[in-house]
Amino acid sequence: MELSELEEFVDLALGYGAKIGVPFIEVRLEDGSVGEIRLEKGEVKESKALRDIGLAVRVIYNGVSGFAFTTRLKKDSVEKVVEKAFQAAKVGDKITALRLPFADSEPVVDNPHIPPIKQHPKNVSFEDKREMVMRAYESAKDYGKSVASIIVRYGEAYGAKIVANSEGTRVKWDPWTVEIVCMVISKEGEVLADAWDRHGGSIGLEIFEGHFSPEQLGENAAKWAAEKLVAKKVPAGRQRALADNKLTGVLAHESFGHQTEADLMISGAVVLKDRMGEKLGSENVTVVDEGVYEGDNADIYRGWWCPHDDEGVRAEKVVMLDKGVFSSSLNSRGTAKYMGSKPTGNARALDFRFEPIVRMRNTYFTPGDMSFEEALELLRDGIYAIDTFGGQANFDGNFMFKAMRGYLVRKGEIVEPLRDVAITGNILDFLKKVEGATRDFELHGGYFGGCGKGGQGPLFLADGGPKLLLGGDGVQFGGEM
Repeated sequence: MELSELEEFVDLALGYGAKIGVPFIEVRLEDGSVGEIRLEKGEVKESKALRDIGLAVRVIYNGVSGFAFTTRLKKDSVEKVVEKAFQAAKVGDKITALRLPFADSEPVVDNPHIPPIKQHPKNVSFEDKREMVMRAYESAKDYGKSVASIIVRYGEAYGAKIVANSEGTRVKWDPWTVEIVCMVISKEGEVLADAWDRHGGSIGLEIFEGHFSPEQLGENAAKWAAEKLVAKKVPAGRQRALADNKLTGVLAHESFGHQTEADLMISGAVVLKDRMGEKLGSENVTVVDEGVYEGDNADIYRGWWCPHDDEGVRAEKVVMLDKGVFSSSLNSRGTAKYMGSKPTGNARALDFRFEPIVRMRNTYFTPGDMSFEEALELLRDGIYAIDTFGGQANFDGNFMFKAMRGYLVRKGEIVEPLRDVAITGNILDFLKKVEGATRDFELHGGYFGGCGKGGQGPLFLADGGPKLLLGGDGVQFGGEM
């Protein structure tokens, strides 16, 4: 079906809602396609291409929501979904203690066109995508040492989305993301070393013909894995540190960003509850969440293109931490009214099967004015920690992450590579110790990974920032997690 044909079902749901007396109805229709290629041992081990179409209906009744969805785009099915959502809201009205009536929001009518790209994934053949993946594999094989495994993955998602409600909002946009990931595992004796390189986001496939070519991604992963074969274990204890752009981004999202989500603040689950306006960090830290990144190198580091949220609200730029001061929470229309704030465009759902909840979009620390060399000089003695293989961040602010790789720095110079770089700390302690940030800025998103809040994951998003210099007594480093 064409989008114009699908849109008829949106109008059908809105009209039927008015007919049966629904006080407020919101309709979301999604037509999405996903594709993956997984290459291992030089062969395609898995590939898939799927299309998923569905319609979601949410009804707000006395501050209580009722939600339902269908994958059958037929008149009777759409009407039944509207009835089901209305009934769920009325049942919830009898038992719900916490009510979140929607904050006022001006109706929005918009159809934003995607930023200019040369090669949208839908216009590139499977053979050309497979060839990109193979190029990364061959490069990793050529540059690798004692290689035990090479896995290259390509992923894409794109489609169309319509959000409309009974207040007159109607927005249509075409979200999309792509990513290539190359992982290499090398082995010598009893020592295993793994590393990866990746790039993705709401970008065109032409990006993989430049600095982020499959050959470069494969070469980097192979060289970094080989380097870790001879690397020493990180010295345990508290040390000054320099966190690279990707690790910085993970901290922005996992350790700080979730603390600012208004639904978690209302529930009292996070340590930042009732701390709005407090100075939480040094003047060197500012954290932003926005739907559309338009800064320097946006064609390379666009992250996740999200002009509207799943309530149809324009995705505003939100400064959550302003030079160390907690200045704003992230809100949906429901949490905004409760918080005495305004909607920020942060209501997002994994897909039409889920109701929107407060989620991040592109979350990052803003850059500073130092060069990388100046940051190393100011670090003097410490650890330069890069990227992450995962970890966890708790609502009390404590976090633990394993950096993908690291380097020992002495007298402002990188001395030797390190492995088993596990980092633990508390985000409020971390923010107070940031002595500066570099000028270079990166924003990383893509098809793989994402956020898993509320059982809705992985949700596409991006995070990033500059390199952050952590002073004082630093942060706790240790071995394997």
